Amino acid sequence: IDGIDLKNPKNLKIMPYVLMQSIEDKSVKDLDKTDLELGADIKYSITPGLTLDLTYNTDFAQAEVDKQQVNLDRFNLFFPEKRAFFLENGDLFSNLGNYFISPFYSRTIGLDKQGNAIPILLGARISGNLNSSTRIGMMNMQTGAKGSYSPENFSAFTIQKRFWQRSLLKTYFLNRENFISAAELTKNPMDRYGRNAGISLELANNEGTKEAKISYHQSIKPTINNNDAFFEASAARTINNWRFFGQMGNVDRDYYTDMGYVQRIDNYDALRDTSIRVGYKDVYANITKRIFMKNGKIGRIDFSLENFVVFNADNSFSEYETGLNIKTDFRNSSGFTLKFNNTNLNLLYPTKPGDGIPLPSGTYKYGQFNLMYYSDMRKMFSWNTMMTLGQYYNGNITGLGAGIIWRNQPHLSFSLNAEINKIQLPKIYGNNNLI
Repeated sequence: IDGIDLKNPKNLKIMPYVLMQSIEDKSVKDLDKTDLELGADIKYSITPGLTLDLTYNTDFAQAEVDKQQVNLDRFNLFFPEKRAFFLENGDLFSNLGNYFISPFYSRTIGLDKQGNAIPILLGARISGNLNSSTRIGMMNMQTGAKGSYSPENFSAFTIQKRFWQRSLLKTYFLNRENFISAAELTKNPMDRYGRNAGISLELANNEGTKEAKISYHQSIKPTINNNDAFFEASAARTINNWRFFGQMGNVDRDYYTDMGYVQRIDNYDALRDTSIRVGYKDVYANITKRIFMKNGKIGRIDFSLENFVVFNADNSFSEYETGLNIKTDFRNSSGFTLKFNNTNLNLLYPTKPGDGIPLPSGTYKYGQFNLMYYSDMRKMFSWNTMMTLGQYYNGNITGLGAGIIWRNQPHLSFSLNAEINKIQLPKIYGNNNLI
């Protein structure tokens, strides 16, 4: 139609909230108070592909609760983000590292290390597409004080440029400023700030059958001048239904991620009740064969053989794990997974999986078998079950688990899961039931 000038619509959403709490206790003199909290989230479409998000006195009351997990490892678990503000375009920041290392982990903002809420006073984020080949993310969040927890400011910036068809260049900068007192600064000078920067090059051919990645990550902390970087490189090749993948990395002892996590770097000494930072090098390899079935109830079978080796910073042996995985998917969306793992561990520091004395440092070799089944996840009601059998350090482990899920899409989802792992060690190290 001639003569009509159509402009991009500016989509504006304002979502205010009010929380009021009234307390009156006749048994306590003058205990009669009312608390009122006001807040708002604002979303504005700068362009069809670029969005501005603003938040004031952020309310995360509607966020889904964390799924409880049983930790059978020596290292911390990291729960997925459930808060809606951090989920939109969240891959811009969450995909800066790998499975074990992430420079940016949004749960460091507005939550302490125990998962307790810290008030977020103000926040702003611009994220999305600058054009068809460039994505950008900018964020700044200011938290308040709570108890002994000091106010903090978090800033994040990333720009990601796609070239050719499947290749990508990423760069980022992260900054956490901690407004601690002079006394706290004298006691812990490294708590003042934490900064991270990095660059990553990801290459792939147009068919996606050849892939390579190389990245370098630098941390910046007060009083630290070296041994503060993380490097990784990987390559993958797909030939018909075979996939070959290899990865290597090096993590320095003083590589810190105040806005992220490094899973293996903190080693807990159960005898001295303290954690020791240990840098490491790792090598991972995986071969996967995928078989598509033309007939019958089974739709696909994946066979996967993986090997994970870890060396300490001085190149001494730390850990070796080999696994065979068989995953079967039925045409009705149900399936089961079989896993066989064998571990050879050079334990650097005593650990305490049982209720007796800590296991001493030394060499431990053990294997485990795991079976998991899940029913048709498309149905309103589905269920799953799992079983673990095998060795655990110098003892044995037996694990059972089950869960049910009821969905009324898209408004409601209810799940109930239970898991128990029985650990039996030689008498002086005790036993344990993890539920």
